[in-house]
Amino acid sequence: MRRHFVHFNTFCFALLLYIRVMNIEKTLFADGFDKAIVGLIEDWNSEVIRICYSKSKMIDCMMEEDMSFEDAIEFLEYNVWGAYVGEGTPLYIEDLNGVTRDEVEEHLEIYDN
Repeated sequence: MRRHFVHFNTFCFALLLYIRVMNIEKTLFADGFDKAIVGLIEDWNSEVIRICYSKSKMIDCMMEEDMSFEDAIEFLEYNVWGAYVGEGTPLYIEDLNGVTRDEVEEHLEIYDN
């Protein structure tokens, strides 16, 4: 068990070093949505690390604050997902865990029409 802990700490340390080498001062966070962070993305053009959030987890965060599903979506679309606040603006993704490629292609066809 201790061995896994050491590997995890080594990974975290390497990740922190990597972020510090990059332009982390330009990286922006969506306040109040730490539970919705699903990853980091390096913008190759600007070499800025961008935080990636799950839209569905962000909705869950809003609903935990006693907001309805519809109100949460309306608030997030208007105030968060559509906002551009510089090159370190976070990215927001649709969760596709457990979804097949056929289902994704069918979903994308809706936007194509």
